[in-house]
Amino acid sequence: MIRGDKLIVLILYIIISTLIITSVFAIEETPDSNVNTQTTDTDVSSGIPSSPITNLPQSESQTDIISQKAANWLEENTAEQSGIFDQSLSVIAMVSAGKTDVSKYVKNIKDAQDSEAGCWPKTKCKVKDTSLATIAMYVTGQTEEMQKGIEWLKTAGSVNPAIGEWWIVIKSISGEGECSISWEGLNQPKSYTLEGDMIKESPGKYYINVANLNPSLLRKLMPILTVDCSSDSIIALIYKPASDKFFIQESESTSSIDIKMSNLCYGESISSRCDFESTAYATWALLETDSRVLEDIGTSIYLRSKVKQNDVLELSLLNRVLYKSGSLGQSFVNELSNLQRPDGSWGTKIFNTALASLSLNGNSEQSETVAHSLSYLQKKQEEDGSWKKNVQETSMALIALNGPDLHLGNVGLPPESSNRNSGVTEDCTNDIDDDLDGFNDCGDSDCITYLSSLCSNGKKDRCEENRDCGPICGACEDSSFIEPEDECQTNSECSADEICRNGQCVYNTQSIPPDTTPQEDPNGFPWLWTIIVFLFILGLIFFYIKYIKTGKIDLKSLFKRKSKSQNFEDFKRQTEFKQQPYTQPRQLQKSQQQTRSPIRPPIKPQIKSREELELDKSIKEAQKIIKGK
Repeated sequence: MIRGDKLIVLILYIIISTLIITSVFAIEETPDSNVNTQTTDTDVSSGIPSSPITNLPQSESQTDIISQKAANWLEENTAEQSGIFDQSLSVIAMVSAGKTDVSKYVKNIKDAQDSEAGCWPKTKCKVKDTSLATIAMYVTGQTEEMQKGIEWLKTAGSVNPAIGEWWIVIKSISGEGECSISWEGLNQPKSYTLEGDMIKESPGKYYINVANLNPSLLRKLMPILTVDCSSDSIIALIYKPASDKFFIQESESTSSIDIKMSNLCYGESISSRCDFESTAYATWALLETDSRVLEDIGTSIYLRSKVKQNDVLELSLLNRVLYKSGSLGQSFVNELSNLQRPDGSWGTKIFNTALASLSLNGNSEQSETVAHSLSYLQKKQEEDGSWKKNVQETSMALIALNGPDLHLGNVGLPPESSNRNSGVTEDCTNDIDDDLDGFNDCGDSDCITYLSSLCSNGKKDRCEENRDCGPICGACEDSSFIEPEDECQTNSECSADEICRNGQCVYNTQSIPPDTTPQEDPNGFPWLWTIIVFLFILGLIFFYIKYIKTGKIDLKSLFKRKSKSQNFEDFKRQTEFKQQPYTQPRQLQKSQQQTRSPIRPPIKPQIKSREELELDKSIKEAQKIIKGK
């Protein structure tokens, strides 16, 4: 007969032995994790199997294939009927992908410009259309049309009628001083005395309300206020749209400063009420083409105070504007980043996801967020090269994949001889058609000598297909091969969404964790498994001699049918150890009843006097003070 503890030992030994043998065969049959197998994954969001190429890390050549497919689709499907906004966005996207001949689209856009006003489209000028068309003219080197668009945008804005207050805050470093405030049209500057942290002429306040200076200032377009103090002070201009919010437009430690109130906004067209998207696109165009600072444009306060929380499009436009102005707002960056979905997208619109990715690109702290979104965009590209067969979504996705900065390219449109600037020499380093011969640097014959000199520097320059090969440098033997310097040796040296392949950190689209470093192959140590199997057999022999042969364990009893009837010994054992209910002796119960306390009437609360209540209150206050210390 076998005892319960020995039976447990036997069962555990059999289970452990089985697991060891199973693991040996499982490892032997597992393929090498380092072998790159092209399997077909299923896109969780769509349920559609992805192509084998998406399961591999995206190399530069594969990204080029994606871009070229999208650019080719845009070239075939962008029509004049698409509208100026779509055509302009398409041109910007095709140039970003290296398309060298976008002449017919550039011509369509140029023909749609109002020759007198400089805006787009003719007779029905719109801010968004003009903004995108101006950028399209910029990236294709159409300087004259671009400049006309810029000038129109500079005059198309209006005063932001937002409810709120503008404050001039003055903090004297010495604690005392005299300051004066003036503006254009004021005959005599207004004087103020600083005493401590307060302004004497504004009792109990450390700021001056601009409306108290002159209410008409709020109706002027970007008025300039001159603040001149007798000693160094901290001077700031603040906009407060509500009691719990404020936006600092400018702050500086100085004794004198000229501050331009940033109260400009744009409507969908001239004289229409303020519109966030129109304001954002106009600001983007001016920053992209005119090298102006955001405060000079005058829209910073409107954009920052009017952006809607959880609105992906508005947050993306604002972050793009702040990126181009060099003044990132971390709170807006975090807010947009936190809206990203687990699959890498922002909502269901490819346009919004692409614009969000573009607006965060270039921010080193958001590199993983951007990489995740670009991977999502790559997976969502259709077989024909488009995204949802839509010009806007395909264009913005293509721009995002080639971001963060827009590319300048050759439009292949030789203009009339009268437009050529024969007095200017082509600058071969700025990607601009300086001499107006219709060709930018990479396609201009004037740059052949300069570009040829870059064919032996061991780098992949902007006009080369790969390192020291392509166009001017001659054909590449293998267009898919690039030999950059090694930047990694193991996956741990790359970010969370990347793996190390051929010395480069590339996006990981496989199902294995991207930061897992390759482990040593267990199949490389067959002697280890020989020892394990030998120990297993040795254990079986020991078990047989120790328990089976000596009769301590009867294997036959394991399979012997047990009787369902209960014998006397079992019944007796159970009865002896069964817990019996406890019954209190009668005499004890009787004595407890005799000694039980009689029920007493409730005690009435004592009413305290007024003096006692005041004393209690003082004590409690003292206790609070002590605890506070």
